[in-house]
Amino acid sequence: MLAPCYTHEKPARHHLRNNSVIVSLANEVKLRDFGSVVKSIDFREGDSVVIITREHQHDEVVPKECLSKDRLPGYVGMIGSKEKIAATFSHLRQQGISEQLLARIRAPIGLDIGARSPAEIALSIMAEIIAQRYGKMAQQSETKFRKKEVVTSS
Repeated sequence: MLAPCYTHEKPARHHLRNNSVIVSLANEVKLRDFGSVVKSIDFREGDSVVIITREHQHDEVVPKECLSKDRLPGYVGMIGSKEKIAATFSHLRQQGISEQLLARIRAPIGLDIGARSPAEIALSIMAEIIAQRYGKMAQQSETKFRKKEVVTSS
């Protein structure tokens, strides 16, 4: 199952409460801080992690924990502005996350389909996840953000 909104099998309930996340997808609800939730997950290659948090300080915890696992998820994407992504990646580098691991993060998340509404943005994210899953995106590509950074800094 890719996501409840994609399969229409069961609606997802997402709530942020006291800097904790609850995501009710199928059989399990986790009510803990972001780091603890990610640490508790045994990722498989086909898993996808979409990082959309309410506060920027949490944006470092989730990718750091995801990329510190023995088995990495197949897809990690993070929403955000160029500035937020640059700051997050800089902090992650300072914490010892390698360029090779950072290159696994798709940021900003989603295919560029001109999305404006939340539903369209969700569709662009699912499209990117599906494209990655079926090999339609370069496996070793740098993040979209970093490609733009290289172009603009030349």
